[in-house]
Amino acid sequence: MSPIQIGRIGIIVSVLFLVILVVKAPARLVGHFIASDVLVMQGFSGTLWRGRAARSAVAVGHGYLHLGAVRWKLSAASLLSLSPKVSLRSRWGAQTISGQLIYRDQQSFDLEDVDASLSANILA
Repeated sequence: MSPIQIGRIGIIVSVLFLVILVVKAPARLVGHFIASDVLVMQGFSGTLWRGRAARSAVAVGHGYLHLGAVRWKLSAASLLSLSPKVSLRSRWGAQTISGQLIYRDQQSFDLEDVDASLSANILA
């Protein structure tokens, strides 16, 4: 084999290794992308693409809305448009929330197809 062929094989192996690392990235990496004063999550399992947090809460007003266990699925194709789309489902007792979150920038996101069952006390 020539040095050029060995170099090409080395590049291909390196790219495959990086792809495997990204595909198998652990769910706990989510905690590094989200501000802890906005969303608190603990007990991660799964991957970055399809994961779960055993406990979670989101900052609202002067306190936190407990979401309980949260499952998510990140659309890899949405990353190409730089607007990550995440399907979410949370359960905390009788409270359930599901829908899709689309990240726009640090100050905005869109919610689509949201279905929620919440206590009326939350509205107070």
